[in-house]
Amino acid sequence: MSQEQRPRRTEEVSPSAQLGSKEKDAMTLSLTALFFLGMSVSSRTQVQAENVSKPNIWAEPGSVIPLGTHVNIWCQGIQNTKVFHLHKTEKSESRHKQSLIKFGDKANFSIPHMTNKHTGEYFCHYLTKANTWSENSDTLNLVVTGSYDKPYLSAWPSPVVTSGENVTLQCHSGQNFDRFILIKEGEVKFSRNLESQSHSNKHHQALFPVGPVTLCHKWTFRCYGYYRKKPSVWSYPSDPLELLVSGATGIMNPSQIKPHCSNSSHLQDYRVENIIRLNMAGLILLVLGILLLEAYHSQTKIKRQPGLRFRGNISP
Repeated sequence: MSQEQRPRRTEEVSPSAQLGSKEKDAMTLSLTALFFLGMSVSSRTQVQAENVSKPNIWAEPGSVIPLGTHVNIWCQGIQNTKVFHLHKTEKSESRHKQSLIKFGDKANFSIPHMTNKHTGEYFCHYLTKANTWSENSDTLNLVVTGSYDKPYLSAWPSPVVTSGENVTLQCHSGQNFDRFILIKEGEVKFSRNLESQSHSNKHHQALFPVGPVTLCHKWTFRCYGYYRKKPSVWSYPSDPLELLVSGATGIMNPSQIKPHCSNSSHLQDYRVENIIRLNMAGLILLVLGILLLEAYHSQTKIKRQPGLRFRGNISP
C-alpha cells in the first residue's frame, strides 16, 4: 500500500480533556461577569456615597433657654460619617466653626451655662468616610431668656372668653423694648412677634389678637420683650395668663377641657366610622344591583333567541 493511500490518523481528544476545556471557558466567562459586576457595584457605591443626606439640627431641651441653663446642640447625619462641624452665623457669615463629639450617626455640642454670647443662628454639616461633604442643615436659632425684667400680660376685655369669640392680649413693660413676642404654652410653633408701641406713663406695649377661642384647647400664654439689635436675647417671661372659656355649660376650667374634648373626639371618631360603613354598604348594594341587572339582560337575550331547527331524520 502506497504512502498516499494510507488512512490518516485522527487525533482523538479524551472526554476528560474536553471537560477541562469547557471548565476553563466557563471559568473565563464567570471571571468576566464578576469583573463587570464589581465595576457596576463600585460605580453605584460611589454614586451613593456622593448623594449624602441633609443633616438635621436641634437643641435639647429646646431652642429658647433660660440664662445659665445647660443646653445641647445635636447634628444628625448618616452612619459612615467621619466628622461633624457646627457653625455659628454672625451678620450672615459663618464666623465660628466647632468640631463636634461624634455618637454614631450624630454629634453633640454642649453648652454648660447659656449666656448672651451663645445666642444666634447655628447650622452644621458632616464629612463622610468617602471624603464627601454634606449640604448645610437648616438654621437653628438659639435664644436666651432672663436678660431683662419681665413684661406684663393681660387680656382685654376679660380673660373669660365665650367659645368661638376673639380676645386681645396686651403685653406691656416699663422698659422701652423694640418688640414683644407672644408664646402659647404647649405649642412650640405658636409664636407671634409684634412691633412695640408707646403707651401711657412711658410704657411700651403690643396688642395680640387671639382666637377664635374654642373649648378643646388650653389657652395659656406668656410674652417676652427684646431689643432689635439683639433679637435672640429676651427678657424674663411674663407671668402665665390663662383664658377661661365659657360655653353652654358655663365656664370650663382646664381640668374639664380634656374630658370634654376627648368625648368630642370619640363622637367624631364614631361619626367617621359610621360614614365609612354607610359608604361600604352603598358600594356593596351598587355592585349587587349591577350583577342582578346583567343577569336579567342575559336571561332576556336567551328567551328572545329562536329555537334550533333540525332537518332530516335522526337515525335511531
